[in-house]
Amino acid sequence: MSTPQPSVKTGGKKKGKKRWKAKKRKTKTLLRPLTEKELRAVEARESAKMAAEAEAKSKAPGQEQEQEQSSAASLPQQENGPGDADQVDKDLEAQQQQQQREAEAQERKAKEDADRKAKEEAVREAAEKKAAAEKAQQEREEAERRAAAEKAAAEKAAAEKAAAEKAAAEKAAAEKEAAEKAQREKEEAERKAAADKAAAEKAAAAEEARRKAAAEKAAAEKAAAERAAAEKAAAEKAAAEQAAAEKAAAERAQREEAERKAAAERAAAEKAEAERIAAEKAAAAERERIRAAAEAERLAAEKAAAEKAEAERIAAEEAEAKRIAAEK
Repeated sequence: MSTPQPSVKTGGKKKGKKRWKAKKRKTKTLLRPLTEKELRAVEARESAKMAAEAEAKSKAPGQEQEQEQSSAASLPQQENGPGDADQVDKDLEAQQQQQQREAEAQERKAKEDADRKAKEEAVREAAEKKAAAEKAQQEREEAERRAAAEKAAAEKAAAEKAAAEKAAAEKAAAEKEAAEKAQREKEEAERKAAADKAAAEKAAAAEEARRKAAAEKAAAEKAAAERAAAEKAAAEKAAAEQAAAEKAAAERAQREEAERKAAAERAAAEKAEAERIAAEKAAAAERERIRAAAEAERLAAEKAAAEKAEAERIAAEEAEAKRIAAEK
C-alpha cells in the first residue's frame, strides 16, 4: 500500500512544477499590452473554460455519490470475506488511490481556479492598462487639439491685429498725404494771389507814374505855350510902342531884355521846380512801390512762417498721439 504513494506524489509535484512554469510563461505573456484580437481570444477561452468548469461542478455531486455507494458496497463484501487479506489490501489500495486521485483532482482544480483568477486578473489589468492608455491618448489628443485651436486663435488674432494696424497706418498715411497736398495747394494759391496782387499793385503804380508824368508834361507844355504867348504879346506890344516912344525904346528894350532874362530864368526855375517835383513824385511812387512790395513779402513770410508753425504743431500733435497710441 505504501509503495505507490511516493510515485503518485512525485508525479504530482512534477506536474505541478510544469503547470507553474506554464503559468509563469503565460503571466509573462500577459504582462505585455494585448491587442484587441488577443483580448477577444482570451475572453473566448476563459468563457469556454468557465462553462466547462460549471458543467463539471454540476456533474461532480452525482460522481461523489456513486463513489460513496461503491465504497459502501465494498465494505460488506470485505466483512463477508474476512479471510481474504489480499482482496482487502487491494481494496484499501484502490481506495487510497481513489482518494489520492480525488486529492490531485482537487489540487488541480484549486490550481486551475488560481490560474483562472490570475488570468482574469491579468486580463482585467491589461484591459485597465489599455483603457488607461486609450484615455491618456485621448487626453493627449484633446490637449493637442486644444493647443492647436488656441494657437490658431492666437495666430488669427495676431493676423487681425496686424491687418488692423496696417489699415490704420495706411489710413493715417493717406490722411497725412491728403492734408499735405491740401496745404501745398493752399500755399500755392496764396502765393499766386500774392503774386497777382503785387503785379496789380506794380501795374497801378506804373500807371500812376505815367499819368503823373503826362500831367507834368502837359503842365510844362502849357507853361511854355503861355510863356511863348506872353513873349509874343510883349514883343508885339513893344513893336507897337517902339514907334511911339523911341527914347524909351532903348530903356524899354533894356527893361524888356531884363524881363526876358528874368522870365527865362523864372521859366528855367519853374521848369527845374517842375522837374524836381516830378522826380520827387516818381521817387515817392517808387518808394511806395518798394514799401508795398516789402510789406507784401513780409506778410507772405509771416503767413508762411505761421503756416509752417501750424504744420509743425499739427505734426507734433500727430506724433504725440501716435506715441500715446503706441504706449497703450
